Amino acid sequence: MFGRTTAALAAWCWLAAMAQAADGPQPPCAGEALPAYPPAGQPPVARAWFAEELGEAWMPDACLGWPGGAGLVVVALAGRFAEDQGMAAIQRRLGAISAQNGILYWSATRQVWRPLFAETWALSGPDRERRRGDFPPEQLTPGSELFVWQKPSDPYSGGVYRLSLIASSGQQLELAEVNVTPQTFLGMTVFPVGGQQARLWIEAEVPGRYRYYAISRLSGTLPFGLPRASAINRAVALFRYAAGIATDLEPPAAP
Repeated sequence: MFGRTTAALAAWCWLAAMAQAADGPQPPCAGEALPAYPPAGQPPVARAWFAEELGEAWMPDACLGWPGGAGLVVVALAGRFAEDQGMAAIQRRLGAISAQNGILYWSATRQVWRPLFAETWALSGPDRERRRGDFPPEQLTPGSELFVWQKPSDPYSGGVYRLSLIASSGQQLELAEVNVTPQTFLGMTVFPVGGQQARLWIEAEVPGRYRYYAISRLSGTLPFGLPRASAINRAVALFRYAAGIATDLEPPAAP
């Protein structure tokens, strides 16, 4: 009897875990955010789902405007943070593209803090050679499209990304990001145009406190794979940067 009960409980726990993984993320534009926002003062909650966990039938919420299914991996993060200087300070950080060269993430495979980007700078158009200075907050206006060059610290080539400002005010910021040039490795395309997509929401809850939700999807091929912990740690590094928190703050989110 005890053995049957234990086996049944184990099976129930396994099914519950699989159901939770299969549910996938839900961005705030589609209803209640999943993962849910943590309490104020607590670390962000980040999860990564690989395509086989979400299943072939899973589709991104229509409000994201992403065609297709899960791609390779979907990562979502929900968090809260304090910022006494208001949304303008957050906009300054997001527009300071050159400062993002200093973002560090914890490499779970190497067990060391590594730069997230090998190089990154602002562009005046969708061309790597049209380098310009950082974007001041007044250029982060609804409807504007900004372009950046980013080369990750892994062996892949860099790419040009378009940042589309959907909303930007003293109370909220929403932007969408997509690669507009392919990313390659040894001449082979690993991420085609549109293969890297992300969406970000930052909203004021009360004066000086904000909630943050980001979701991203990779579609293409990963010659070196992507450990779940590394995917989560990269998302946490971007959250910390936006929140004005040291990106190499111990302990790592996913050691």
